[in-house]
Parts: sequence; structure tokens; C-alpha cells
Amino acid sequence: SALKDAFISSWNALTLRDALNVVGVTPLGVVILYATAAFLALFSILFLFWALKDIDPDRKKMCLHAYFAATISAICYFSMATGCGLVVLRKSGTGPFATWMYSNPLMAAPGDPQH
Repeated sequence: SALKDAFISSWNALTLRDALNVVGVTPLGVVILYATAAFLALFSILFLFWALKDIDPDRKKMCLHAYFAATISAICYFSMATGCGLVVLRKSGTGPFATWMYSNPLMAAPGDPQH
């Protein structure tokens, strides 16, 4: 079946090098983004646990606010690490007619002559 072959070929194409190849970010930067997302996700779970365990309503509210902030931050860092949440500033043109514009990193490849 064509779908099965496509799935197998795309699965075999995934490597660590592909996961670290995000336009506009070095591989070390991608690793740092993944580590930060994991760190924030861990703290998000801890804040939720503390909020459910605590009896004092003020501390419970504080822990729930910290839980939501850490969860949203973890999702943002994960999206940046995968390349979906990054916006790359690119220069187009030369000389006095050069303009700077934001581009979608998913549409650009590092070796693309347009960028």
C-alpha cells in the first residue's frame, strides 16, 4: 500500500540531525530550547501537584497561576524548538533598496538562494 510505504520512508528519514535542523537556530540552540521546554513541563506538573495538594486557597491560587504560566511557556518553547514558533527576519535586495521582512522558517531552507 502506498500509505504504508510513505509512512515507512518518512519514518526512516527522521534522524537527530533533522530534528536539530531548524532555520535560524543553531543545533545547540535547539537543544537548549528542548531542555527548557522539558524543564518547564516538569515544573508545570509540580505546580499542579502542589495546587491539588495544598489546603490554603491563596497558595492554591498562586500554584495554579504558576501552573498555567509554566504550561504555556513549555508549549511555546517546544514549538520554537520544532521550528513552528519561530519567525526569521530576512534581508531581501541589496543597497538602498534592501528591505527587511519576516519570513516563515518552514518555507525556507538554509541552502535556498532566495534567502
